[in-house]
Amino acid sequence: MKNYYIFFIISILTINYIFAGERIIEYKELPKPAQQFVSNYFVHQKVVNVNLIRRWKSTEYKVLLTNGGYVLFDQTGKWTGVFCGRNIAPEKIIPTAIQNHITNNYPKTKVTDIQYLENGDLDVKLTNGYHIRFNRQLKPISTDVK
Repeated sequence: MKNYYIFFIISILTINYIFAGERIIEYKELPKPAQQFVSNYFVHQKVVNVNLIRRWKSTEYKVLLTNGGYVLFDQTGKWTGVFCGRNIAPEKIIPTAIQNHITNNYPKTKVTDIQYLENGDLDVKLTNGYHIRFNRQLKPISTDVK
């Protein structure tokens, strides 16, 4: 019985290893919504490459841009994160309630990164180094300096 258990564990780990990983794909292999997002919001940027990232239970795409930033998409092509580094994220992707909060409380800053977390919260990084977390109702729930 112990041998069956060990065989089972090894089989699961092997399957995970085979199906998980990261590889470069062609831009045209991205889901259409992801292609539209990149062409709509990053007009002045070119795509350096597209990585297909497979994990045990999910697939995601990472689109690297010429300005050093990147965008993450889920398997359907919905964006899950925009990371612009020292550049400013497109304002049109930032929900109005979040943009209003930032304008009212941090008037001389802009968003550089925005990411949906697994629990549905949004993590926003500002040009002044602040990270603000917003809940699903787009209400600020924490602020941190990193």
